[in-house]
Amino acid sequence: MAKRLHYIHYKKWFNKKQIYHMENFLTCMTESHIPVKEFMVKSVVTVNSKDSIKETAKTMYLKKVGSVIVIENKKPVGIITLRDIVNSIGPFENPLKSQVKEIMSQPLIHIHPDESIIDVAEIITSKNIHKIPVIV
Repeated sequence: MAKRLHYIHYKKWFNKKQIYHMENFLTCMTESHIPVKEFMVKSVVTVNSKDSIKETAKTMYLKKVGSVIVIENKKPVGIITLRDIVNSIGPFENPLKSQVKEIMSQPLIHIHPDESIIDVAEIITSKNIHKIPVIV
């Protein structure tokens, strides 16, 4: 049975005027150890590792997402973000025809739905990533 994918997307939701609220929000999360499943996005877009960068960029545009999970043999093996696509333009002769597996971030760093949001925040900051798949 294939595992279901979800993901957490970290954004800088707070501006300078909201710092007080952010501190309260983080305090509440620390005290209650809220599980990731309370925050995860349940609709995840996937692409095949052999898809072209062009096909993947089009899928991301049509689905209005900033990242996709790369699947190989029905298993998640990597992640592609818009930044990965932009950064791929320089190194390749014909970047839009290159395969996704050439530019995907791997190994795939992931978490479980029952992990605390604080644990996720530590992983995100220590690994310098913005999106992390939740594998159910």
